Amino acid sequence: MSLLCKAFAAGAALSFVGVSASAMTYSVVHNFSAGAYAPDSRLVQDQNGILWGTTQSSYNHPYGGKVFSLDPGSGVVKLWPSFSKYAYSGGLVYENGYLWGVTNNEVVRLDPSTGRLKVVSGVAGSMGGLMADSNGNLWGTTEYSGSVNCGGTSCGTVFEITPNGSSYNYTTVHNFSAGTDGRYPLAGLMQDANGNIWGTTSEGGANTQCTPGGIGCGTVFEIAADGTYSVVYSFGANSSDGTYPASRLMQDRNGNIWGTTQQGGGGNCTTGLYGGGCGTVFEIAADGTYSVVHRFGGPGTGDGAWPFFAGLIHDTNGSLWGTTLAGDGKCWAGTAFEIASNGTYSVAHCFTGGKTDGESPGYGLMLDTSGNLWGTTELGGSKTCDRSLSVCGTAFEITP
Repeated sequence: MSLLCKAFAAGAALSFVGVSASAMTYSVVHNFSAGAYAPDSRLVQDQNGILWGTTQSSYNHPYGGKVFSLDPGSGVVKLWPSFSKYAYSGGLVYENGYLWGVTNNEVVRLDPSTGRLKVVSGVAGSMGGLMADSNGNLWGTTEYSGSVNCGGTSCGTVFEITPNGSSYNYTTVHNFSAGTDGRYPLAGLMQDANGNIWGTTSEGGANTQCTPGGIGCGTVFEIAADGTYSVVYSFGANSSDGTYPASRLMQDRNGNIWGTTQQGGGGNCTTGLYGGGCGTVFEIAADGTYSVVHRFGGPGTGDGAWPFFAGLIHDTNGSLWGTTLAGDGKCWAGTAFEIASNGTYSVAHCFTGGKTDGESPGYGLMLDTSGNLWGTTELGGSKTCDRSLSVCGTAFEITP
């Protein structure tokens, strides 16, 4: 279920105009059912314009979801083979005619022309999905594996998968430690215009005041093209800073790096997760300057709360878009938001849950080739599922 903040968060750094008055259309395109339910990833579009995603569960595999495709023209959804293991929230990447994804211990490849699902490598606990670099190699993170112990579990890794004839080589590029370099990466990776790899860790870093155990509030890191690893920023520098990043970063057309944090920002969302703040949007400028661009307000503000795994995307007009898992009042089931190129923040859609709308859009948006925005909600919709879920989730479209 979506979690609701119990108190107000700090005010936004940007101008906030409430629900956007711009002419845009929101529609639920598909209601998931017991055959495949609880979609848990950002969508991806292939070269034929078809959208792809994953679900957490399916009727035959309560803890092993399916791959699905969605035709944006007709709204028809097709189900593909079930994962043998739990499909984590990183989603799929389309590269060289194949769809690639990760489960809790496998890297898998789907051939959309045949429907054949092949395991190409083992991997331990990857939640952030894969990224294809400019050479066609795949990169990802693991949360709990690696050679360094972080008090009962390993601290996590960055890995690379490269083709080797008909097989693939798996290489650990970096082992996170229990120190200031970060630990427990939850998000996938991003490659910048210069070929450097960027990512976040949900814990660790130089600022250790986030919990009584002093585990650190998370980091932004960079792996240079020559393999050098460095921490670019440690979260939790002050009481209004973001904490615990869990989403993929993005680079805008000016070379600035953008991302979100699950919590922090000086807010007072006290239920669930780590109990402190409703989350932030942050920017690392091309010159390395870090700034908090928006602090989510939560209850009483008309704003959303907890971006969760939902990173940001930018459209052709220079606006940034994202989602939050929860929100205020009529937005209790989450929000889709826009930060316009002039810096104005607005809520584009308030999710209301129930049978007519989605709930918990925790995995962000994608921009299709026609300029429309697509996303999924883990709950909500008109269909009833098994397990403890009353509703199965939706796929939706926002047409600006």
